[in-house]
Amino acid sequence: MKPASCAILTATISVLAASGLRATMILPASLDQCAEAAETVVRGVVESVETRPAEGVVPVFTVTLVRIEEAFRETVSKALVEVVTPGGEYGGIRARVPGAPEVGPAGTEVVLFLHPDDGRPRLTNVVFWQGLYHVEEGRVRENGLPAPVFLDRVREAVARTEAAASPDGKGRRAPVSLRGER
Repeated sequence: MKPASCAILTATISVLAASGLRATMILPASLDQCAEAAETVVRGVVESVETRPAEGVVPVFTVTLVRIEEAFRETVSKALVEVVTPGGEYGGIRARVPGAPEVGPAGTEVVLFLHPDDGRPRLTNVVFWQGLYHVEEGRVRENGLPAPVFLDRVREAVARTEAAASPDGKGRRAPVSLRGER
C-alpha cells in the first residue's frame, strides 16, 4: 500500500472512530418479552402473500394474509389478519430490509406476536423477526422445539404477561380494535 493511501485510510478510520459511530445489536427476546410487547398472539396458516408500493423510505411492503387457527391472546375478532412487513418486490423495484421478517408462502404455519399498525386495519410483527415462528413438520424452525411443547410455552408466556398486566394479577388485557379504537 502506498504511504498516501495508508495515511488516508488511517485518517478515515480515526474520524469514524472519533465520531461515535455505533452498531445496532438486537439481543434475542424471550417468549415472555415477545408476549409482553404483543397485543395479539396467534397461530395460523398463511393464505396469501402480496407486495404493494409504499411511500417513504422503503418503496415496497409485503402484506401476508394469515388465517387464524388459534388465538393465544384474544384481541382479534377476525378469522383472518393482515401482517405488514417492509420490503419485497413490486413493479421492478426490489427492497430488502435487514431484520424484517419473511412470514412465508401460502400454506406456511406460523406463530405471530403482533401489534396494530398505526391504527390501520392490519397488524405488524413485533421485535423484528423475533415475533415470528414457523412450524414445519411438527417442529419450530427457529428453535427446533416440537410444536406442541413450543405452543404450550407460548400459552404459558401469554398467561404470565396477562396476569402481570392486570391490577389483580388474574385479569386480561383490554381488547384491541383493528380500527384504532379502544
